[in-house]
Amino acid sequence: MKAITTTILIIITIAASIVAFGQNKMNQDPYPDNEIILKIKPAFKNQCKNNALQIESVNTLLNAFDVSEINVKFPFSKVPEKNDGRQTDITTIYSVKFSNTIPVLELAYNLSVLPEVEYAQPAYRPQLMYTTNDPLTPAQYYLNNLKAYQAWDICQGSANVIIGITDTGVEYAHEDLVDNIAYNYNDPINGIDDDNDGYVDNFRGWDLGDNDNSAEWSEASEYGANDHGVRVSGYSAAKTNNGIGIASPGFNCRFLPVKISDVNGMLNASYEGIVYAADHGCQVINCSWGGISPHPYGQDIINYATFNRNALVIAAAGNYGNLNNDIFYPCAYNNVICVAASNSADVMWYKSCHGPQVDITAPGEAVYSTIGNNSYNSGWGTSFASPLAASVAALIIAQHNDTLTALQTGHILKLACDNIDTIPDNIPFAGQLGNGRINMLKAVSPINSPALEFDSIEFIPSTDNDTLYITGIIHNYLSACNNINASISCSNSHIQIIEQNQFIASMGYNSDYHFTTFPFTCKILPGMPYDEIVSFTITLSSGSYIENQT
Repeated sequence: MKAITTTILIIITIAASIVAFGQNKMNQDPYPDNEIILKIKPAFKNQCKNNALQIESVNTLLNAFDVSEINVKFPFSKVPEKNDGRQTDITTIYSVKFSNTIPVLELAYNLSVLPEVEYAQPAYRPQLMYTTNDPLTPAQYYLNNLKAYQAWDICQGSANVIIGITDTGVEYAHEDLVDNIAYNYNDPINGIDDDNDGYVDNFRGWDLGDNDNSAEWSEASEYGANDHGVRVSGYSAAKTNNGIGIASPGFNCRFLPVKISDVNGMLNASYEGIVYAADHGCQVINCSWGGISPHPYGQDIINYATFNRNALVIAAAGNYGNLNNDIFYPCAYNNVICVAASNSADVMWYKSCHGPQVDITAPGEAVYSTIGNNSYNSGWGTSFASPLAASVAALIIAQHNDTLTALQTGHILKLACDNIDTIPDNIPFAGQLGNGRINMLKAVSPINSPALEFDSIEFIPSTDNDTLYITGIIHNYLSACNNINASISCSNSHIQIIEQNQFIASMGYNSDYHFTTFPFTCKILPGMPYDEIVSFTITLSSGSYIENQT
């Protein structure tokens, strides 16, 4: 799940935060000119208050501008009780807003180099991942492609498994959605925060975009109203076997609507929506949105959901495959399942983004679902492939009686795919569609395979900086395996691999292997350009199982 690429970019690219802040705004996602996201290092937590910072160096920079408010982003989150190196402390992340326009990138950079600051960045606004088109004749061909009917003979999901839909809202009265919302009976609508979670009357989700208890899509302005979330909800969790409407892969699994757009349609609470869903019991979180600007705040939120809350994040790959084929986030972050889109013939949808960041593919061309005004129609986009994958992930969790970790669920989803690289129209994209198109029958059947991943990667330069020692931890998330080979390769002509292969005799189920010495060594040859981005590939194999991380 992309555990190596981002780390390498951070290490090999000199001062990654400086490079990011040096980009032209035209090449980034949009962001407001009067807000920054700031994370204080946890070591200085005693100087952090909910609405103030008692750090002189930080305040000196902030007070040079007219600060209108400073608020901790997640006041109800707690410091992890145990930190195994993977859980994330999000209690020191702040939103700082200003009364007037400020030089956002300059201020963010100046803050980021302070010793008390972990990172500072613009408050990026992502975009939805869908494409409109003319309506087609109602058809759910994707249930056949996914082998849904065969899978339902084995498992029909569980009402205890909840999919968080972070999107533009829901239609509460839709006939095929109303009975599958995960209602919060501990906080009925009575004007009181009965469950003491900080959200008054969040009986049927929450609107983070406008900070109220109604995630109804149609309450936005005429310009901002968008039924994208209604469509996504249908793919993930339309009520199945109820005699009306459509069926969703997760069958009995339910969904929690988390609205992340404001009254004008701006996605102003996207990553906050992930935290809300994770904090409110969602085992799977769907993100049919994204942006082209990677940032540490986003990775922090993904890690929080994954490791602190055991929620699997699934995201759309993006819809610019026929143009720039951009890499989008959150789908390309570590620990996220990235979903590309295909059609009824299992051919990649021509607009779907593709590449090494993709983990799996699901139908996303002319796929039928719920829409606004209590109706149904077809849609196009990776936005709609992603919630189908999320629904299958929920089915996997139900089949295993909610005993899996988030990453175990993700690896089962990856292993339960049919290879589509050999389809003639897909050959030009071989290796860029993940493990293939999801097969639900495989997903709920026993999978006798390991799931290996190289993680917690460290790059340690020699004293003369011309040699790089690479180490990390190998995780095996699933079946025990023997005779494991780990190797590293690099296509960059300025990198010479010195120590390339390692052998591990065996690994048990859901186990880790810690290297006692540096497993891989490479030499940086003369002539390496400044700020060069270098990609390595780690290959892990055991018998017929092979996993490449690039």
